[in-house]
Amino acid sequence: MARSVEILITGQEAKIGEAVLRESAAAATELGLIVTVSQRYQGGSDWLALWGVGEASRDAARWAQIKAGGYAALWDIGYTNEPGRGKEPGVSYIRVSVNQNHPWRFLDRTPNDGSRFNQLGIALREDARANGPVIVIGMGPKSRTHLGLDDWEITTLSKAKVRFPERRVLYRPKPRRVMDTHINWPLSEGGEIADALRGASLVICRHSNVAVDACIAGVPVECEDGAAFWMYRHGADPGEATRLDFLRRLAYWQWRTDEQKEAWTFLQMICA
Repeated sequence: MARSVEILITGQEAKIGEAVLRESAAAATELGLIVTVSQRYQGGSDWLALWGVGEASRDAARWAQIKAGGYAALWDIGYTNEPGRGKEPGVSYIRVSVNQNHPWRFLDRTPNDGSRFNQLGIALREDARANGPVIVIGMGPKSRTHLGLDDWEITTLSKAKVRFPERRVLYRPKPRRVMDTHINWPLSEGGEIADALRGASLVICRHSNVAVDACIAGVPVECEDGAAFWMYRHGADPGEATRLDFLRRLAYWQWRTDEQKEAWTFLQMICA
């Protein structure tokens, strides 16, 4: 019997989120899944798919789905910027996780053959400098609210200043265009993240995609969650082979907006 999936479209998603979910519904139908598109969580399906788990009602739907014994496919903007971290409808990369906000728990069983990562055309770099600045990556207002961690940035910045008295400790807010009025701290330099990371000695974040950027750039990372926690929980400065292994696995958790059939096939395989 075909598996069933509920596609939750509340009408409050970003434009790309709603577009992706509608493509996801069409792709799941083509694959023979029994698809229900709902505006409010109904339950009773094997899978739930939604965009942006940080919103309270969608987060509640995720946990209700898990409690009922089902799987939740959680979509959001992509990990890498090739061809783009999708913010508008169109062909760009989006990421997915199952049940939890980040997919690191599934990376051990994820292929590391490189076939998907090689399509990105990304080359590893070695941009770190031993005595360069330590960069603390902000969580952003949505994550602070979602996780209830209002003081994470300022606490982490203060601790880093004590740990690294001979280095500059810089802050990169999220989103970059919005200043955190409650944090008065020197900001990281460089507009694009690759520029900001060049010459840094360490990135500290809670769960940011910047950990993936730092992995590509060869800058050590300390993090508490996020996809890259799979690797960095064992140490802040893994070797090139370990970084490449991680990125090859991670590429299976990032799909183009026009790869929804392939994404559904992968998700059902990984959770079989």
